[in-house]
Amino acid sequence: MMYGYDEQPKISGLEGRSADYAEGETFFIDDFLTNYQVDEQKIYVEKVNEESTAVKSDKEFQNVLEKVKKSLDGDFERLSDGEKSRETEIQKKAIIGEHKYVKLYVEKINSALASLNLLSAEYPAYYRNLGDAVFSELYGFAGITPWVNDYTEEYRASSSLKVIGDDIYCLIDGKAVKQPQSISRERREQLRRNLLLSYPKERLEAGHNEVYMLREDGKHIRATLMSGDFTYPEQDVLVFRKYLISEPENLTFERLAAYGTFPMECCELFELLAALGPNVFFCGEVRSGKSTFLQVWQHYEDPTLEGTTVSSDEETNYAEITKGPLIQIVTDENRLEQAEKSLKRLDSNYIILSEVRSAAEYRFFLGITNMGTRRCKCTIHDNSALNFPYKMATEITAKYGGEQNATIAQLYSNIDYVFELYEVPTDRSKKRLKGIVELRYDPVEDVCSAHRICEYSAEEDRWRWKCDIGDDKRRLAMGMEDKLSDFLSILSKLEEKSPLIGDNVVYPSYYKGNAKKTECGQNA
Repeated sequence: MMYGYDEQPKISGLEGRSADYAEGETFFIDDFLTNYQVDEQKIYVEKVNEESTAVKSDKEFQNVLEKVKKSLDGDFERLSDGEKSRETEIQKKAIIGEHKYVKLYVEKINSALASLNLLSAEYPAYYRNLGDAVFSELYGFAGITPWVNDYTEEYRASSSLKVIGDDIYCLIDGKAVKQPQSISRERREQLRRNLLLSYPKERLEAGHNEVYMLREDGKHIRATLMSGDFTYPEQDVLVFRKYLISEPENLTFERLAAYGTFPMECCELFELLAALGPNVFFCGEVRSGKSTFLQVWQHYEDPTLEGTTVSSDEETNYAEITKGPLIQIVTDENRLEQAEKSLKRLDSNYIILSEVRSAAEYRFFLGITNMGTRRCKCTIHDNSALNFPYKMATEITAKYGGEQNATIAQLYSNIDYVFELYEVPTDRSKKRLKGIVELRYDPVEDVCSAHRICEYSAEEDRWRWKCDIGDDKRRLAMGMEDKLSDFLSILSKLEEKSPLIGDNVVYPSYYKGNAKKTECGQNA
């Protein structure tokens, strides 16, 4: 049976919008495009700006869709049963976004348009051409296609799109901008069904699904689908996220610095720290840049080392980033518990945990770092370096038992550095490194402490530094003393230029350790 559409969305012309961008946010466009793609981009933008490309009649385009659909259905019905089965599988792959099959179906559509004498028909200006428009509306991603495949510079620089009811909103220049195109309820239903084709275990009636869709370039976009009793009537929601920095050659500290995430003069500092191989966490709110920072950090990993990633989804293919051997495990909390012993026996030099959020993931991190594993990298949704060790310890002990205080001490001993990140409230397209905290545990004094070595001041738009490195971190650099010396030299220069004023050490009150610290009031 051929996949199709029930009722198409209302189509409107693409109105002109400002192409001004926040400084530092769009400089990378030329790097991403080949000469051919630049020409395509130019042609597309010129087409959008021409009044002659505006759709004269929604009904006219609907007629084109209906005629093409009828022609393709007729071709399908003339196939044998075996041919129908193969054709259905090809169409399914085109629907979920596999580019070579999308291209094949666009060619089929163009042939149908030619046979129907419809090649000169009008189509919505936000599509690249008539074949693209027909495929998108009949089988593809409908009105979100231009954003998914970066048809304009605005869409290329947009990391987030939301469909709320009929309306489409894109994050552009840090603000949610309503788009001229819309998607009808029937077309949204079809889009949700299409997105679930690759996920047989997901059920549309559940009201909440999280899946991944393919772009033309083979990259994944995360899609969160909410409908039915899960949302307000007629206000079902589709949320899409994509990474702006995805190509390995763009995953550099210099690129992040050019975006304003941190100062350019600390790129070498981070490169040296990555080479020294501490266990690092990247924490922050949603869309704060945690995953991108982790990807960049991983890009600098020693290619002679073996790694393992453990995540609950396939959002990031770290094999495309990593130059050395890498095992990628996709599992949920229950299966992680079952496989934990085997994963620990993989003898990996380091692990990567993306968006740790469950007690099983917390325990796995603690267990494998207790074995002495270094160079581990994790992201976690939390706004503070001081908050999440307590949260992790609480959840580990609540589910698996053990003494909370001892678990906190282990975490402070095993986590070396925490990078705090946040999204600028006035321009959500911008991310900032809010601070860097070094965690320490002194087993002799039984003291947990957090030492802030970097702090960002939004009022001054500057970073302040403190050269404060624990003896345990120095011991980790055995055999790499030259890199440690260079690291300390740069950090000292950063402090000299912009010192962090005041006490930079916090003794967390949730750790009930050395009584003398408590008596002195430093543990409060």
